[in-house]
Amino acid sequence: KFIFISSIYVSQLEQYEHLNFNDLIYTFSKKACEEIINKKHKNSLILRCSSFITPYSKKNNLFHLIKNDKNLSVTKTSTYNIINPYDLIKIINNSKYIQKTKGTFNICSKDNIKVHKMAQLSNFTKRFGYYRFVSKKVDTQNTYKIFDFLNKSSKENFIKTFNILNEK
Repeated sequence: KFIFISSIYVSQLEQYEHLNFNDLIYTFSKKACEEIINKKHKNSLILRCSSFITPYSKKNNLFHLIKNDKNLSVTKTSTYNIINPYDLIKIINNSKYIQKTKGTFNICSKDNIKVHKMAQLSNFTKRFGYYRFVSKKVDTQNTYKIFDFLNKSSKENFIKTFNILNEK
């Protein structure tokens, strides 16, 4: 079984009016990889993931918000869709899902969360930026039919992620 971790940006591409050059390159490269995988591996599983953070993740706005170690570049009204990284591991490690499942799935929580809400939950004390990021809604109907445990709120997933990153 070939499993590819893609990006929810691929599903959202048509919804964005303005993407910077780096985001366009990233999104198109993910889409190109998906196309190659679909041609070469008929039994592949492509997981288009929304935001998730682990201790090994790139140090982005969500990471800095959780760690409270740096000012953010995004506004407090920005929104993210957060998934629990352990749910992604559950999909990959669980043969119940892997053996019977193929295709492309949007791996997202059922709603978005605003940066100011995450800042409250994590006692964030640094400054917010000027770029407003908005996570667009994508179809998760087929995803929740197979991976019903993903049907959680971004708030619930953020709290879990916060605890993962702040374990001592």
